[in-house]
Amino acid sequence: MKNILFLILILAYSTTVSAFDFVLQPGELKFLPKYCHAKLDPKLSGPDSMARNFFGHENSRHMHHYCAGLAYIHRGDKAIGADSTKRRFLYERAAAEIGYMEQHMSPDFRIRYELFFNKGYALSKVGRGAEAIIYFQKAIDEEPKYLKAHRAIFDYYFELNQLERATDVITRALEISPNSSSLKRRLKKLQEKKKGT
Repeated sequence: MKNILFLILILAYSTTVSAFDFVLQPGELKFLPKYCHAKLDPKLSGPDSMARNFFGHENSRHMHHYCAGLAYIHRGDKAIGADSTKRRFLYERAAAEIGYMEQHMSPDFRIRYELFFNKGYALSKVGRGAEAIIYFQKAIDEEPKYLKAHRAIFDYYFELNQLERATDVITRALEISPNSSSLKRRLKKLQEKKKGT
């Protein structure tokens, strides 16, 4: 019965979010980017005009979906140890909200790379790793120096023990940012794992 309920919930939100029914939880705004504040809290109006100027009117019109997606990611991350069905629902909902923004954003949307990364992150949390990699790569295509996406792809291949792919990813990332301590740690971990095999 629990699985059937879960499937019904996922089907309701997995393709497109048709009605915006997100409700901000107390204290949640502080975990979101400033541009989300006015989009999710109607009492704030100043930041909304700032977001409109920065993202453009068309993109700004749909930003509340993206911001809700970020909030659902935060809720999923915060719910560690909670029922896995609930966490899965939160990440699926995040992917759907971000997907709505993806469908409606203009080609000049300034944070496309961030949107692609966050959608990939949400997908990775529900076991849709192959799709997540596509979105992480889209983030890199938009912003080659966006190390979070490089690290996410490396981590995915490393966890699957696909060490040659992980090596390719970390090599390219280190060419972009040779002094990154997080990349150097991953390279060391990779080298140790290769020695052990």
